Amino acid sequence: MQNQKTLITKEGYTTTMQEFKDLFKQLMATTWVHNNKEYNLTNLGWSMGFNDNKSSLGKCFTSRKRIEISKGLLIKNFDKASKFEDTIRHEIAHAIDTEIRGRSSHDYIWKLICLSVGAEPTRVNKIRLVKPQGKYTATCNGCGAISQAYRKPKITRSCGSCSKGSFNVKYVMYYKQNY
Repeated sequence: MQNQKTLITKEGYTTTMQEFKDLFKQLMATTWVHNNKEYNLTNLGWSMGFNDNKSSLGKCFTSRKRIEISKGLLIKNFDKASKFEDTIRHEIAHAIDTEIRGRSSHDYIWKLICLSVGAEPTRVNKIRLVKPQGKYTATCNGCGAISQAYRKPKITRSCGSCSKGSFNVKYVMYYKQNY
């Protein structure tokens, strides 16, 4: 069994999709030890995959026993392979937590599991990612601030900076479709 606390990929290492899939498979098939008990997610029926999420690196679907990584974010950020490995380990900690308690959160028990699988016990990854262009560009009517949106909201929104947290018609966001 490998040292659980050592990342396989190094900081600044650039990977390919195939190398990352192999790494993902390897981490899912690893027998992790927490509190002297072994957990092999593959043997426990967990699966792995990719999704089209534009803002979250990874997700653990406890009811489906599935861990997914954002393919779009990964492809745009192959030079941050070690951060994605940490994300897989983060999601593995959620899976092990689910196996132990039947649920998972970002509480102290999950943080202990995180440490035992070699992941940073933080809720949000603070790395700067290159994100795919949003389908829409939102522009504030007041200050002209521009932001990307992946979906057009169903309700009219106003600029958070200008309207100070409550809706104001003077600062309505206008959406232009990019593609």
